[in-house]
Amino acid sequence: MLLGRDGDGSALSAEEVVGNVYTTLVASQDTTANSLAWTIYLLHTHPTAWYRLVEKARHILADETVPRDLEQARSLTFAEACAQETMRLRPVAPVLFLEAVQDTQVGHVRVTKGTTVSCLMRRAAVDETNVRDASEFRPVRWLAGDKSMETSCPKNAFRCLSARDLDSAPVVTW
Repeated sequence: MLLGRDGDGSALSAEEVVGNVYTTLVASQDTTANSLAWTIYLLHTHPTAWYRLVEKARHILADETVPRDLEQARSLTFAEACAQETMRLRPVAPVLFLEAVQDTQVGHVRVTKGTTVSCLMRRAAVDETNVRDASEFRPVRWLAGDKSMETSCPKNAFRCLSARDLDSAPVVTW
């Protein structure tokens, strides 16, 4: 935030930096707690996934209680899959605002560079036309080799918008 610049070259004021840091700290506490609570609930109601998570974690961590480094943490792929699946079913931020950084197409909709897109996350995530067995908690869909979570949206075609960006942006919602 300190080094970032808007399109016109202006930087955030000290007040805006403090406000963003405060918001990040306060908001992340609630969003993390919400996501963890739903993950625990979903694992509790899906014991096969829970036992697989425990087995994988024991295999990777051995006698350790937490990963010793980033490489070991990244190898906890089933834990990551459980988190992704939880956020798909119970997104803490059900609306996401993005700006197209290039001309692109999402499904049958053409989106030109600079267009703001409002994405309703949960609706599409639990729609059977988008996700097979959409209402089911199936973390394996996020593991390598499972193609069920591929999207028609090109990677790196969008960037997240801040509240400041949204003040003057026209929004396309579908």
